[in-house]
Amino acid sequence: MRNRIFSAEEIWLFGTGDYGRMIADLWPMKLAGFLDNAKAKQGTLLMGKPVIAPKDIREHPNATVVITSRPYHKEMKEQLLSLGVEESSILDVGGWVEDVVYTSIYFDLPELPHVPNEVFVDVGSYDGESACFFIDWANGDYQQIFCLEPDPANQQKIRERMAGHEHVTIVPKGAWDKETELRFVADGRKQSHVGDEGDAIVPVDTIEHILGDVRPTFIKMDIEGSELRALKGAEQSIHKYRPKLAISIYHRPEDIFTLPDLLLSYHPDYKFYLRHYSLGYFDTVLYAI
Repeated sequence: MRNRIFSAEEIWLFGTGDYGRMIADLWPMKLAGFLDNAKAKQGTLLMGKPVIAPKDIREHPNATVVITSRPYHKEMKEQLLSLGVEESSILDVGGWVEDVVYTSIYFDLPELPHVPNEVFVDVGSYDGESACFFIDWANGDYQQIFCLEPDPANQQKIRERMAGHEHVTIVPKGAWDKETELRFVADGRKQSHVGDEGDAIVPVDTIEHILGDVRPTFIKMDIEGSELRALKGAEQSIHKYRPKLAISIYHRPEDIFTLPDLLLSYHPDYKFYLRHYSLGYFDTVLYAI
């Protein structure tokens, strides 16, 4: 992929979001400009390079177009093909991130053990994507999946995505260190989070209260900076059952210190692994095994 980018005669990046800017910063290339469907961005400059409409790429027959978006990489590729861009001139970095990097997050650590009758607690389930990855990782050998998600729009996505899968419980709550209600930014996206600026009020509760007597074997947590409070609310469950953990550790700068310290206070014999799954600062995961 790097060789194709470095050797291309003329590079256009399709997408002006975080990945597009990161790729432009990280990889030396013959960058000619950016493509974007947003009319407000077309005709402007980004990093000193022009932003054009995708249809205008036809004026650049020697261009190699690099797709930078992970969520919309398929639609972008279809759009380019419909505009007459040859497939050999399209480099789908977003698809690579999706297929090679993103689908492995939380489950690719070689030291991560699988046990029979797994009980997976997906804290911050979003649309159920991680729960589906878990089912694949476990080869369908699990006892129960709990999807904790306070955003109503995301709860519906989980229902649709998990249709046909058995033993899945959707918990319409967030994880916290006590039972209460909190302001929440509920926008139906991955970045939904607890925050004073939120218009929604959602219920939150402790993991140990939500699970009751159920023994968790694997807890995954990605909740936009609320991980510390949620882990405090899981103290008894972690202390009693010592589940393996995959915890997002990049939302707050101090988390890389405070979260391991807290987990070691629950179990001094936890062994930690750290893995990073993106081109930027996000998607850094602490594994405790």
